[in-house]
Amino acid sequence: MIPSLKKNTSRRIAYLDITRGFLFLLMTSTHALTLSAVPRNGFLYSQYWLPRGWATTGFIMLSGYTVAYIFNWGKNNSAIFGKLRYRAWQLLIVMFISNVVLLALAHLSDGNLLPLSQFSWWAGLLTGKTHYSISAILLPSALLLIATPLLHKLSESLGKWTGLALAVTFAFCSVMLKNALSKTPSDNQLIAVFITPGLGDFNILHLWFCGWMGFYMGLIAKKMSPYLARTTAGIAIFLVIATRFASPINSTGFTAITKPIYLPCVFISLLSLAIVLERCSSMRAVSSFFSLIGKFALFSFIMHRIILHSIHLLFSYGFPNMDPVTSYAVLLVGTMLMIWILCLIRERFDSFNKGLRNLYL
Repeated sequence: MIPSLKKNTSRRIAYLDITRGFLFLLMTSTHALTLSAVPRNGFLYSQYWLPRGWATTGFIMLSGYTVAYIFNWGKNNSAIFGKLRYRAWQLLIVMFISNVVLLALAHLSDGNLLPLSQFSWWAGLLTGKTHYSISAILLPSALLLIATPLLHKLSESLGKWTGLALAVTFAFCSVMLKNALSKTPSDNQLIAVFITPGLGDFNILHLWFCGWMGFYMGLIAKKMSPYLARTTAGIAIFLVIATRFASPINSTGFTAITKPIYLPCVFISLLSLAIVLERCSSMRAVSSFFSLIGKFALFSFIMHRIILHSIHLLFSYGFPNMDPVTSYAVLLVGTMLMIWILCLIRERFDSFNKGLRNLYL
């Protein structure tokens, strides 16, 4: 779906790291808006500011895209599947431990650590009955890696474009399914974990299918000609702008028609922006900033939540009367800058980097 780049296993693909950096900016912005209590009728919540909701699906789609794009499929696939399964287990471990840490910090800030002493609370972490933090977003990524053999087999038997069409259809249907099930509450725990309300309030099934979309888009991008890639990117960007700003957005019919293809178009637009930024020599400092954050994506993901809440608590006590817009700016800029500094330290000090890699980060 994007201009093809020759892959070199000795280096990272810069535009993928830049895209991850973009997604961290969007995610941090959304969380900063919530913590700073910015009025919802203000500019920062309008369609003219950073969009909300793109990061959640964007990360899982980028996971699928990256897996499909960087590996040489057809050559020793069993070894690739083994690596992906191993990484999936690492993600599940990080999800569980980081969730415990984040929930414990939340209980500590509330002054109530009693739940941590209850067996039901710990058992609920395994069954999904204990509420999960944002760490739950790692579950669909892990499930996607485990399902990669199935996705690859489907691409070989049905074709990449058919696989993408199925993924888009399934993702759309999963949203409709959640809407239908939300009207009739169920005691089924599988539904509660994977659909509604979903682990951590995420529609895990929908995000998993979004990962399918990313995977097939990655396979297609490897074989796509530059002309077709640019044409596709142009159409995608146009549809995103039209859906976001044009007056028909208020029409239910217009929204229903564009919804199934909106998420892939958003993803293609972000990738295209990252490629343009990578190739623009005058923007090298900006691309390096986002690329470094995206390079250590899992580490950045875990740290952004801790840093964001730490800055929020610090300024809440030190400057209790700070207006919401200023608070938002401090949270957004401070968090992104601190994450970048930590990533820079990690890149410069090999012992620090090795220690975090031993923790699967």
